[in-house]
Amino acid sequence: MFERFGRLMYRRRRWVVVATALFVVFAGVWGTQVFGSLVGGGFEDPGSDSYRAAKVAADELGRDDADVIVLYRSTDSTVDDPAFQRAVTSTLDALPSDAVERKVTFWTTKSPALVSEDRHATYAVLGLRGDEGERTDVL
Repeated sequence: MFERFGRLMYRRRRWVVVATALFVVFAGVWGTQVFGSLVGGGFEDPGSDSYRAAKVAADELGRDDADVIVLYRSTDSTVDDPAFQRAVTSTLDALPSDAVERKVTFWTTKSPALVSEDRHATYAVLGLRGDEGERTDVL
């Protein structure tokens, strides 16, 4: 099948080149009309689940540019247990202050969005210092 197709293309090579050139011209003219239909605004789709989730996170946390999100979980303690709180906060306090700009936890915000339904897990949201390249190097 491909052999016959190849022979046909070879025998009609001039017609193939002319047809290809005409198609490129047609596509170029037709494609330029799309610029009037395109709207600026980035890559976010306001109807998507990820957009809505990011909006909820931004509303709850105040910022949506978290560099690191850490999950802390305990099988026998809840976030209401002072020992669980000390374990998490001591770990976060041990992080180098020259690298970590901000730490958002359940205990600093009292936001229920940072706690699991069974209250045995919590998130810590970290913001790193520096520009994009410096933050990537820290990770």
